Amino acid sequence: MISVIGLGNIGSMIAKELSNHYEVTAVDSERSKVEQIPEARGIVGDINDAAGIIRRSEAAVVALPGQVAYPYVKKLLGWGINVIDISYSPQNPFDLAETARSAGALYIPDCGFAPGLSNMIAYRLYKKYAADEIEIVVGGLPESPVEPFLHSVTWSVEGLIDEYTRKASIISNDRIKRVNPLDEIGSISIEGYGDFEYFTSDGLRTLLSTAKISSLSEKTIRLKGHLERMKFLQDMGYFSDEKIQGTSPRKVSEHIFGRYRSSGHDLCILVVRSGDSSKHSILIARGNENRTAMSMLTGTPAASVSRLVVEGKITGQGTVPPEFIAENDDNYSAIMQDLRKAGASFDSNF
Repeated sequence: MISVIGLGNIGSMIAKELSNHYEVTAVDSERSKVEQIPEARGIVGDINDAAGIIRRSEAAVVALPGQVAYPYVKKLLGWGINVIDISYSPQNPFDLAETARSAGALYIPDCGFAPGLSNMIAYRLYKKYAADEIEIVVGGLPESPVEPFLHSVTWSVEGLIDEYTRKASIISNDRIKRVNPLDEIGSISIEGYGDFEYFTSDGLRTLLSTAKISSLSEKTIRLKGHLERMKFLQDMGYFSDEKIQGTSPRKVSEHIFGRYRSSGHDLCILVVRSGDSSKHSILIARGNENRTAMSMLTGTPAASVSRLVVEGKITGQGTVPPEFIAENDDNYSAIMQDLRKAGASFDSNF
């Protein structure tokens, strides 16, 4: 049995996909979300409300908002359950290595799109060609931008704002540096898809310690005009957590941003390339009326890795970052094959 904790856009997709192959227990605090997945055993509440059932799981996928996920991940690992995590908690994933190891469990953090697939592809470039400079370019974009936002929400509103407010870690001249995401807004062209603007984002995560490299960065792309508007809002204090008359500017911004949730027709791009661009790969997916490209590219690798764990093809104890999974050619090929079956295209010369 596999448990899926959190049934938002991505968690529900994972639960439905895994239900085609396994017995699934689907957990969420909202009854309406649980009822949308009749294929699974539904639990309204959290993991403590059905601990006896969940503890029988061979693996659990955690698809909760990053701000609340960590204690649930820790408890699941303490129960000896293998955890595949797409929640992007702010804590260091390696901090849970001993919790997992002592319980005989496996913890795979950041197992989504970026971080996740980006780690896998970048690490293969690093290992196969000893690349010393790598750039990751990634983004989820609306097919039809709406004024004045010039973007759309395809996952967590809270996570979107975090991208603009949380300092980003990069490797430059062999050292890890922390930069403010919106301090540098640049332009970039992707052949076949046009011109975009970018900011430096905090998606390297475990790669910061697993890749011994002189230069490594992640740039997130947006449609032109969006980032200047986000910087204006940030400079004006609209992303502040300071309480004003019972709420905060950030909470109001989250509510307003939620009006721009995608109807499904989005475009996701992931480019990984060496410093001289001689080695490069590009992953593309488009959304449709049934699911967003972001949910597909985040949910598919998590579902694929869950199957590989249950089938005993990914083993170990403690924290195993997604890039280590990509070292096994068979497992990497299985994940990429699942992505192609789901509708993504992937082209690489490495």
